[in-house]
Formats: sequence, C-alpha cells, structure tokens
Amino acid sequence: MDKALMARATSSDDAPTPGYMYGEISKMSLVSYEACKEIQDYLLARLKKSNHNVKYKALIIIKHVCRAGRPDFKRDMTRQTEASGPSYPSAAHGTQLSVIFRCVPAAAHPRLSAVSGPSRPAPW
Repeated sequence: MDKALMARATSSDDAPTPGYMYGEISKMSLVSYEACKEIQDYLLARLKKSNHNVKYKALIIIKHVCRAGRPDFKRDMTRQTEASGPSYPSAAHGTQLSVIFRCVPAAAHPRLSAVSGPSRPAPW
C-alpha cells in the first residue's frame, strides 16, 4: 500500500481529492488480500479522526473501492460495526466548517449503501 498516496487522498485540507487517486486506490486493493486489508484498516483509522475533511474523504474512497476494488474489501467492510462517530467544528475555523460538518453525515449514508449494495453498479 502506498501510504503517501493514501495520506494525500485523505488529507485534512479543503481541496477535493483528485479523481485519479480513487482509481489508484481501487487498483491497489486488487493486488492482494493483504493490500486490501491494509487499505481497509487505514481508511477505518481515518474515519476515527476528528477532522471533518478526513472523514468525508475517507467515506468517498470507501465508496469507490467498494464499487471498483477487490470484492473482499466490500465483504470485510460489511462486517465492520463501527460507524463514523460525530465530530464537531472547531471555533477556530469559523462557520465555514459547518458546511463540511453537515456534509459528513449526508455523505455517510450513500457510502454505507455502497458497502451493503450490489458489487457493481447497474449498467442502466
């Protein structure tokens, strides 16, 4: 697993994750079960962080890897019982973070549906 890529993809800055990283992470999960497990463990650890951007980006990556990555990733994610806990915006960042604060729970639902839904999206 390329930890530098994973760290950049789940960084705490406000910039969106570049689209090519989703494909690279999905490809990394296809290498072996061990690589897939490392990615899963890393993303679950990132979900436990208090920063909203980190959680949001980790949820989006989980969705993409569930849809395009190794099937074992999706299977193992369904077995996980821990969900992303609440986190609260820091007063130091002002009201701008309140937008991200509202986006994390809204983003969690479709990403968790990707974990429990069909392996590949329907062709239509």
